[in-house]
Amino acid sequence: MFWKINFRQPSAIEGLLDKEDCTLSEILDEDDVLQECKTQNKKLIDFLIRPENLEQLIHYVCDEPNSEDEDKVRFKYPHLACEILTAEIFAVIECLTTNDTYLPMLWAFLDNEPPINPLTGSFISKVLSMLLNQRTAIYLEYIQKREGFTDSFLRHLGTSAMMDLLLQMIVSPDGDQQRINLAYWLKDNGVIEKLIDFIHPSAGVNQCINASQAICDMIRISRDTSQMSGPSPLLATLESEDTIERLLKNIFDVNEPPDWTVINGVAVILTALEKRMGGPYSPTFGQQPQEDSSSSWDEAVERTLSATVSRIKLFHELLLRKSEYEPVLCTVGLLDPPLGNMRLQVVHLFSALLHTQDVRIQREIIRNKTCTVLMDLFFQYPWNNFLHMYVESFVTAALSSTSPVPMEMNDDTGQSDETITLRQHLLSECNLVQRLLEGAEKNENIIEAKGCRQGYMGHLIRMVNQIAGNTRALALGTGTVTRTGDDVTMIQDNTLQSELDDDTFQRWSEFLLGPLADMNKKNDTNLGGTRPLTCSIDSDEEFDPLHIGP
Repeated sequence: MFWKINFRQPSAIEGLLDKEDCTLSEILDEDDVLQECKTQNKKLIDFLIRPENLEQLIHYVCDEPNSEDEDKVRFKYPHLACEILTAEIFAVIECLTTNDTYLPMLWAFLDNEPPINPLTGSFISKVLSMLLNQRTAIYLEYIQKREGFTDSFLRHLGTSAMMDLLLQMIVSPDGDQQRINLAYWLKDNGVIEKLIDFIHPSAGVNQCINASQAICDMIRISRDTSQMSGPSPLLATLESEDTIERLLKNIFDVNEPPDWTVINGVAVILTALEKRMGGPYSPTFGQQPQEDSSSSWDEAVERTLSATVSRIKLFHELLLRKSEYEPVLCTVGLLDPPLGNMRLQVVHLFSALLHTQDVRIQREIIRNKTCTVLMDLFFQYPWNNFLHMYVESFVTAALSSTSPVPMEMNDDTGQSDETITLRQHLLSECNLVQRLLEGAEKNENIIEAKGCRQGYMGHLIRMVNQIAGNTRALALGTGTVTRTGDDVTMIQDNTLQSELDDDTFQRWSEFLLGPLADMNKKNDTNLGGTRPLTCSIDSDEEFDPLHIGP
């Protein structure tokens, strides 16, 4: 029969393997070597697991390329060796994990001075990750017995492949107990504290970046697994007040911390403030999350805020720091100085902190007049929509804050003699309404002169609508609805008049009834006019938009 006939072309590798003096290089030069490995060619696999050949494959993976070698020795052979070792060939995996020679060879890079060649590091990481997945117990037993493993490993954190390998150690172990045991071992070896110490002005840039990314991923992974499998030993350390305090102390260990230290430190704090609802790392898919996950998150946020509140002034001063970046010429003009990612991330941090509605954070922001600085930046960089988004989020949180904030404490009574809400501070002391009106007027002048609307206008309109109280005023019963025909022109919060002077309130009312109403109407208009017709999938009639008929 036709299907019983094997039409597979014989591989040239078969002929090479019949030679008594066949070399590994000759095998690697063949184009179909990987295909033959994946089809479990027994003769080829027996050749590859010979001690001299397996050692040579490991050398190709682990040894940094010599610039004097041929390109195929520097690039092709290491790539093929990595792919062969990670092809999940049972005989190869058994040899690598049962022979005492090979694991030390794969981990020999720990004794080298950093940094590792990034390409070599990626090959090593891929092979070790495969062994971790396939022979978890043997792998973990080896690294736990190796003296000084964590210090030697973290020295190479500047290579991103090593960060990926560290995360694989946390994610990959099968079974909750094995994962918990590894977490306790990492905790007892001070891995979290050592990673935090890389976020320091004295650390290298790549080490700082990778340490921050590793910590952020560990927080997310640990929270996801904790919702399904119970508390994580690593998460308890990651979310502790001491850890956040250590991080903040590292960031501000010098008077003017470099931008990369601030950026990566802020990334960790923002992750600590995140609330996640489970993710791809959940090891027991289908189980219900733990009931106390929300309260655990609230407690973690409280600890983060307690450590952060005393550094609000230092973060505020970072916004005022003169930028060291050179002017940048872009399509909208000259940025002199550019905002920079550091200040952008600090604005993001203030927005996230304010959304916690913590009174201590609000008090520090009021004292430092952070709202005024953020609005200065908002209008100074009219085309930075990331900045506008964070400032708008900040303003939204501030406007919704109506709880009195005690400012100065009376030593005799132990109570505050003065209180103010963040909303009052924003409207009365920071002149938010006046600044938004001025920004809108400036936009109109620029449109007349250049025909181009300012980039912040979309966010400005949303903030104006927030202040106008389109939802809040009605909810509180203090709103007045103004209609033009069947359309709602304005929902005016009557309490706003008491927070503004007469002239400003008059300008505000005119703006709401005029330009804002026009812009809202335009924004609410569907593209193309009316809504497109929809076809019901439950209808028995065929959809016939052109009315052609049968």
